[in-house]
Amino acid sequence: MIDAAYNAKIKEYTTDAKFLPASVLDLVDDGRVPSPLKYFGTIVGTPGVMHRTAEIYAYYKKLADASPFITMTQVGTSEEGRPIHLVTIGSEEALKRQDHYKAQLALLADPRKVGTRDVATIINEAKPVFYLNAGLHSTEMGSPEMLMELAYRLVTGNTEEIRKIRDHVIVTINPVSEPDGRDKQVDWYYRYTKAKTDFDDGLRASPPYWGKYVFHDNNRDGIQVSQQLTKAIFNIYRTYAKARAGLINSCRIYAFKNPCLS
Repeated sequence: MIDAAYNAKIKEYTTDAKFLPASVLDLVDDGRVPSPLKYFGTIVGTPGVMHRTAEIYAYYKKLADASPFITMTQVGTSEEGRPIHLVTIGSEEALKRQDHYKAQLALLADPRKVGTRDVATIINEAKPVFYLNAGLHSTEMGSPEMLMELAYRLVTGNTEEIRKIRDHVIVTINPVSEPDGRDKQVDWYYRYTKAKTDFDDGLRASPPYWGKYVFHDNNRDGIQVSQQLTKAIFNIYRTYAKARAGLINSCRIYAFKNPCLS
C-alpha cells in the first residue's frame, strides 16, 4: 500500500511536478518498518528540518531492528568520538553470505588469485557492491537526509525494480562520513541560518571549521589518509573490494609512512 500522507507532503514540498516521477512518489506504507514520517514526525526534505548524526544513526538502527534486509555496523570513530557506521542492504541470503560474496570480489580484484579459474563462473557467483557516501562536506546537507528515505524504500519496496536490487546487488551506505562536521553544521543551521532573511548580511552559512583538524579539504586526504573518516572509507573499500594489494601499491608510490599500510 502506498503511503498517501508521505506522498502528499512530497508534492507539497516539491517546486515542480516534473520532479515527481513514480519512483519519487510511490513510497510504501509498511506495517512493520517505520518510514521517516512515522519515526521523526516529518518526511525527509521537510523545510527547516535537519537531523544530527545520532538521530540519523538511530533511524537506521530502527530499520535494522525491523527489517531482515538491512544491517548496521560501526566501522570507525571520529576524532571527537562519534561513531562512523556502515549500513548494508540486500536480500536475506546476501546479508547472511556476505563473506562468500566478499571472497568472490577478492578473486576478481586480484588476477594473481584468479589464475586459470573460470572468471565467468566467479562473476556469476558474485554480487556487485554499490557504495553510497553521504556528508563528506558538511555544508552539503542533503545527502545524509535523502539516504534515510532511500534506505527505507530499498527495504520496504515491493516493485520488481526494488526486488531486483535487493536480490542481485549489495548496497552499502555511509550515512554520515564526517559526523563531527555534520553536527557542527546542523547546530549552526538551527542557531544562525534557519531564521535568516537577509542572506547578504555577511554572516557565514557554516561554522568556521568542521573536523578537529581539517575543514573543506577533508576529501584531499586520499594520499596521507590522516583523518578517521578517510581511514573508515579505506577500510570499507578494503573489506568489500578486497583489493588491498592494489591499494598498498598506490600508497607506496606517494608516501613513505602511510596509515593505509597498517
